[in-house]
Amino acid sequence: MGRLSTEVVKGLEALVEEIARGQGLVVYDFGMAMDRGRSVLRVIVDRPTPRVAGEGVTVKQCAKVSRELSARLEEDDPIGVAYLLEVSSPGVERALERARHFAHAVGEKVLLTLVNPPPGPNPLQGFLEGFDEESSMLRVRVCPPRKKVKKGQQASVEPIERWVLMEFPLSAIRKARTTYDFD
Repeated sequence: MGRLSTEVVKGLEALVEEIARGQGLVVYDFGMAMDRGRSVLRVIVDRPTPRVAGEGVTVKQCAKVSRELSARLEEDDPIGVAYLLEVSSPGVERALERARHFAHAVGEKVLLTLVNPPPGPNPLQGFLEGFDEESSMLRVRVCPPRKKVKKGQQASVEPIERWVLMEFPLSAIRKARTTYDFD
């Protein structure tokens, strides 16, 4: 998180989590970044899991978190440099980069690009059925590739009973994201 000390980062994380919790939200991610030569404190909040379909974080909730966090940071300036504060939701389609992202995405549609993929399509499409944080193992029900169809026809997705349950260690994932719909 930039040049901030570990102690400052932990304090910021605790503050951000406290404020998000007060709004009925969880911290999906946060960090300091440089954007066009300016320091930016990015806070990404989400609904706790399991989420109800169609009930994402509202702009009003992000604004409340932003106002409260801004006020608290002005009281005791732990960052010590000028920065811009951004509070947002992760969105429907979002990158899965950390263990907590995978834990938060259980039950969602995902696209996984593997480091050493087995024969077949890469990325894999499926539902993230589970994530064991202790062993860092993902359990994914993988959608078989769609069969080629003639021009003008719609490709169909196999019934979920035919999908294969696969397990991967987090280290086998090169890139991952949630997805709204399969290709």
